This record gives sequence, C-alpha cells and structure tokens, in this order.
Amino acid sequence: MGNEIICIHGNQSISDMKDLKRYIRKLLEVDNLCFLLGSGASCEAGGRNMSELGKEILPEIEKCFVKAKPFFEALKKMHVLSDGKTVDLERFISYLVNLQHVSTMEEKGFKTSFSKSRSKYNIKSVQIRSALNIYRKKVFELCSLPTEDKLDKLDVHKLFFKKVLAHRRVNQSRLAVFTSNYDLLPEKACDQLGITYLNGFHGVTERVFYPEVFDLDLHRVEVGERKRTHFYDKVVQLFKLHGSLTWIGADDSHNPFCIKELSFSEVARQMDSDEIAPIMIYPTCNKYGESTGFPYSEMLRRFGAFLTRTQTAIITIGYGFNDEHINSIIRQGLSQPSLTMVSFLPELKKEEGKFSLSNYPKEHFVNKLISAEDARIMFVGGEDAKWQRTITEVLPEVDEEDPLEQIRKTLDVTGRQ
Repeated sequence: MGNEIICIHGNQSISDMKDLKRYIRKLLEVDNLCFLLGSGASCEAGGRNMSELGKEILPEIEKCFVKAKPFFEALKKMHVLSDGKTVDLERFISYLVNLQHVSTMEEKGFKTSFSKSRSKYNIKSVQIRSALNIYRKKVFELCSLPTEDKLDKLDVHKLFFKKVLAHRRVNQSRLAVFTSNYDLLPEKACDQLGITYLNGFHGVTERVFYPEVFDLDLHRVEVGERKRTHFYDKVVQLFKLHGSLTWIGADDSHNPFCIKELSFSEVARQMDSDEIAPIMIYPTCNKYGESTGFPYSEMLRRFGAFLTRTQTAIITIGYGFNDEHINSIIRQGLSQPSLTMVSFLPELKKEEGKFSLSNYPKEHFVNKLISAEDARIMFVGGEDAKWQRTITEVLPEVDEEDPLEQIRKTLDVTGRQ
C-alpha cells in the first residue's frame, strides 16, 4: 500500500497516511468515543449486502408460489431497480408484509381491494406466511457469522477492540459501539478477548433486557487493609440498533420488557421448529416505523444522547448512510459544536483531483455532508476505507502486547495441565 490516500477533511484534501493515522489517534483519546458499524464491517466475514441477499432469498421464496407463479413474477417486476435486473428486496418483502396484514383482515371478514387479485392469482394466506418465514430463516442463516470459510476474519474484530481500548484512559467514558448489524461478531470477539460488553441484558440463567444495564460499570477492588477500587479497562457498551440474532420475545411475568437473550444454538434450534423469530428490524421499507418501538427506540435514544455530549467523536465504518432514522440522529448530533465525525466510506473515489460518490444521488445525506465542507467532518474513501484495511492499516498500532495473549503463549509453551 502506498502513502497516497483518498481523504477529505472539511474543504481540505489529506493525501498522507501518516497524517490520517495521527488524526485518528487523537480521536481515540477524546473523552467520549463511539463507533457506528454497518454491514460493511461484516461483509469480509461472509456477510451479504442487500443485492446478494436478494439473489439468495428470492429463489427460496419463489417455491412458496408454485401455484401462483404469475403473481410472483408480477411482484418481482413491480420491484425491479433501475438496472432492469436486480429486485429491490426491501420493497419486495415490504409488499408481502402488507399483503399479510390485508390477508389477516380478510380472514376476519373484511373486504379489501386485494380480494380480486387474490382470486385471480390463486393466492393463499399460507403462501404469504410461508414466504415470510423463509425470509426470516434465511436472514438468520446468512447473518450467522463468521462463515465456515472465513473463521479467521473474527481476528479483525478482535484487533479492532484491542487497538481502540489500548488508547482509552481511566478517566474517560466507556467505549460505545453502535451497530445496525444483527450478527454476533462483536460479542464473539469480546468473549474471546475477555472483554465485558454491556448490551442491555442482565442475568446468568436467564438474560433479560433492562435498559439501566447500560448505566452500570465495572471496577476492580484491591484486597487489603485499605480497599481501593481501580478502573477495570476491559469494558465496552454495545448497542444493537436493529436488534440481534439472539434476542427473542418473552411473555414471562417477571420480564418487564418482554425481551430476553438466548444462546445462538438455542435460537437456531427453535428457529428450525418455527417456535420463535428473533427480535430484529428486518430489512424492509417499514424499518423506520419499526425503529420507534421498544427496544429500538431506547437504543436510538441513547445513540442521540451520546452524540450530544461535549467532546465527543463518532467514527463510522461499513455504514453507507442509507438508514434515515440513524442519519437523522447524526444530523441532530452535528448541532453540538464539539462533535467530531470520521466516516470510512469505500465508495468515495478521487478522479482527476475531484472527490465523487457516483452511486449516491446528489441529494443524498452523505453528499450533503461532504458539500457542507465542515471542518469537524472527515471522509476516508477507497480501499483504505474497507473494514479489514481500516483496522489493520489505519487504526494506530497497539504499543504493548495483550497480557492475555502472553498468558496463552506461556501456557502453551510450558504445556497445559
């Protein structure tokens, strides 16, 4: 990798990697630091974007409409993107969700405008329900990361936490990681590193959602005549803005918010038997409305509150600014003068000295941010903005070896008993 980079800071272009790394190092040391991770942070571990999800899921859904094939083809045609080939999966599934609601109304005796089409195409409610169940199961399957052929990619998430936590001081707020992803890559990385993550759930035999868990902290007590408390450095706050693969609904009387967290294996077992569906905001056009419900509203509220703190930095990696409910919170956060933002966006290119985002409409939120030429905002583009490259090459190095790694090496060398 050469030293030439694609980076715009306000109205200035930065071309030297050393300058970028120096700036990022300073941000890692601000009082309040948070990261926003999008789907790009999971792609290299086997995650799929919406186009790839469509190619995997639509053939499976088609099997539900064998006796109503003209309807399925008409539905696909209605939701083809401008390239004339790719189906807009979000809008396609949203249409099915709406049809399910209409079908439920008809089953209760209401007459709707869908009745004629339903009769014409021989559409049954069970077909729609089956299609949506397949969709949910497929999303669960495709978000179970890392995939078998990319198990080593979890190391990048581990390196991310190592590097960032190494630059945090004892008198600063806890690192906050916000993510729109459903997968368990952050949790798996933290578990393997011995990092405690506060994700809103409390309990051992039964993990139940309590928002106040985010307000807790961990300290180490020194044993002796004079008990002293010390800052326990391996703690992060983890906010799953769109839910998680392992969150499910619970009607238990002792569960005030009716949400609990299961192990991945238990959720997978129950998914196979159609017993449950994880609590997630599935990628549909209805996701903005769904985000106003609990627990998503609580996560988004805390995201907004974090950005309005003084001396705060937000670093986005893998986030393409396509979620309006998240964009609106970032927009509101930028009203805080001391907020600083760095966004790693591989789609940002530089040709003949000019920066461009050709696959984003001119009126898109991210283009507006760039055109604002705000000195508080930096964009990094090209290959350096991809997840693995960002973590390995752009984030500053860890000065010391991880003590846990040294312990493992010593035990391996001396022979485990």
